[in-house]
Amino acid sequence: MAPIIIHVRLVDQPDGVAPMVEWLEVIFGNAGLAVQVAPPAVLAAPHLTDLEINACQTGMPPTLPMLELFAQRNGAGPGDVVVYFVRSTIPPYSGCAVHPPGFPGAVVARGASLFTLAHEVCHVLGLGHVSDEHRIMHTPTLHIDPVPVLTPDEARIIRGDMPGAPESSFKDESPRRLPTFEAVDLAAALQDDEPDYDSLATLAPGALDGLASLVETGDPLLASKAAYLAGRIADLGSLPVLEAAARRPEAQVRVAVAGVVRHLQAAVPDFGEDPFALEAKGPRAPASSPPAWALLARLANDPDPGVRRVLASSQASGRE
Repeated sequence: MAPIIIHVRLVDQPDGVAPMVEWLEVIFGNAGLAVQVAPPAVLAAPHLTDLEINACQTGMPPTLPMLELFAQRNGAGPGDVVVYFVRSTIPPYSGCAVHPPGFPGAVVARGASLFTLAHEVCHVLGLGHVSDEHRIMHTPTLHIDPVPVLTPDEARIIRGDMPGAPESSFKDESPRRLPTFEAVDLAAALQDDEPDYDSLATLAPGALDGLASLVETGDPLLASKAAYLAGRIADLGSLPVLEAAARRPEAQVRVAVAGVVRHLQAAVPDFGEDPFALEAKGPRAPASSPPAWALLARLANDPDPGVRRVLASSQASGRE
């Protein structure tokens, strides 16, 4: 079998890419699979640093930003796998291997685990999730045992000797259910590489205290996921959680807030208004302002262009 060729494109430039590549080579090599990883190359596409992808689920139509990013293969062969390192995805995922047809590839977000690159490449090559923590296809990849493996059958799938995962979804068949609203349970659910936000959003507002704790104390990727989930819970009580997330110094977290506010605007009629119309309306007394006026104004004037870009896109989507 010819070597599997993988290209790494750095839209964002996070730490830890080299160890991810080394682990990929070890995992594939231990399974008897030849792999060649081309040296990482910078992809100058700052408007795609925070990638809107709808959902990490096969069958979902690709967004226009996805089509633009995955088309930038820059000399990669038609069967090569191209992995794009971005700052964040909207919704926030650690990585996602859903790609437009004919453009085999995946994205990896800043803060992903050492095994996320190998995990997502294996998805592209036909593998689905498993529950065994000794295997690279376990999720969360953060909880994989120290030296994960590919099974002989998984190696056969990658070689093309047997069929791979069905073209439905890379998610587990049974979504994680939370027995309580304690922060530890929420952290476990959100540490999934691809959290099931649709299912988790059905949680009662009692989950918001736990999400607030994760926004305040979690690493940037976990805080991003917590903020996004808070916005998906259709309750005005989400507002303090989002306000706290919007004050985090990491733009990655603030992007998640910018990407989710439209969900609350749609669910709560008096939540807020289009922040880009505020200047035209002129100053307003605090007593007459919608509850989210300050949050939307903060995001609309965020120093990071990615936050402002995602907010504008989110507002446009909300008006469609």
